[in-house]
Amino acid sequence: MARVKGLVIRLPDNRLDLFERHVAHQVEFGQPVSYFPHANTTPILCFVFVADNLTHLAHGYAGQGAGSQMRTVRLYKMLKLRLPLSRAQLLGDTNGQFRAALAARFEYEGLLTEKGREHLIKLLLRVAPESREILDLFSEDFADKLEGLSPSVRKNLAAQKEAVMTAILLAGQGFDRKVGREWKLKEGQRSFLDGLPGVRLSEDKMIFHDMRRFPGFEAMEESVKGSIVFSSASETLTIVLANRDPLEQLTGADLIYYNDTYDSFVFVQYKALDDRYNNSYRPDSQLEEELQRMESLLKYTGQGKITCCDDFRLHGNPFFLKLCQRNDFEPESTELTMGMYIPLEYWNLLVETGQIEGPRGGMAATFDNVGRYLSNSEFATLVAKAWVGSNPAQSAMLNPLISETIQTGRAVVYAVKHPRTARKKRMKYRVNVGR
Repeated sequence: MARVKGLVIRLPDNRLDLFERHVAHQVEFGQPVSYFPHANTTPILCFVFVADNLTHLAHGYAGQGAGSQMRTVRLYKMLKLRLPLSRAQLLGDTNGQFRAALAARFEYEGLLTEKGREHLIKLLLRVAPESREILDLFSEDFADKLEGLSPSVRKNLAAQKEAVMTAILLAGQGFDRKVGREWKLKEGQRSFLDGLPGVRLSEDKMIFHDMRRFPGFEAMEESVKGSIVFSSASETLTIVLANRDPLEQLTGADLIYYNDTYDSFVFVQYKALDDRYNNSYRPDSQLEEELQRMESLLKYTGQGKITCCDDFRLHGNPFFLKLCQRNDFEPESTELTMGMYIPLEYWNLLVETGQIEGPRGGMAATFDNVGRYLSNSEFATLVAKAWVGSNPAQSAMLNPLISETIQTGRAVVYAVKHPRTARKKRMKYRVNVGR
């Protein structure tokens, strides 16, 4: 697992007052720095210098260009040290080439080496204990503990994180996936939600009171392992994670997303592309069983009667596969896994027409042979306003699937977006004909 980089930022005197106001109100602050190569979605540990003193620490991420050979760094979760630390204090007992390189970085700003970042973290944890909350996520100790998790636990945490981050994306611009950067590893971790700030315990009766009115929730009450609530100006997103088996024994995660405004469900079944076979997904008997369950339920619900404009869907089948790359668990990244969202009917066509059939007769879906698919952003746009998903008549009949999904040995991320105020009864306009 790649270690998060450290970055020295030298703050000009004329930016200090503005920066201090942002720190006081914990409002994200943008600072132009000399260009450096770094992924936009991976956080950076920022050491902010004023003159020759280290005065602040912050989490940050690399933004867009800020002029010739410049790049903006967005700082958040900023901390002012109780006492500034001079360069002499920071260099401590270092010597030789390492001392010279570290001193140069303090003077000219830029990325630290891994050795330089670890030196500063260890020093700050010793002399500035208030910095622990900022530094823990990036410490060598945290990385070692993360790497000490079993492969099955890491795989299931990665699958649950993908489903949770997808739910936040589907909820729209009022909800920020950066909450994932607050994740912490806890003793006896039961789920990805356990590591997020503000998560409710499964014993919290409030979640059952809040969620019982939503379709299908009663099927998973006994299996809830935690929940978290996000709020925007006008809407609330409640995410519940349910599973019957321990974390290390799960076989993946699925997302059930419910839009209360439009009374619409979307089901996302995740399937990993195998990099051993040219980044392809090979259907197996488990998928066949899952597809049969979807098909039978879809036949049972039918198309559903449309009674008002809000019921209209471009695509009334709520079932989608997401074929995505098999990534390691990296809690500090907020990036969704690149993949292909494929509607159930289109998957059936891929199989029936032989489009994903290999030269030896086997089926293997890849980015090259699937043809069309929906990206993360395209899928989110369609789901946000319920252009795809079940209509209310279908939604009322989907409880059996939610109940069955809990029994499959996979974690179920059940996400509900609903207005913060009581929903007004929808107007049903009818067309008068033959006037």
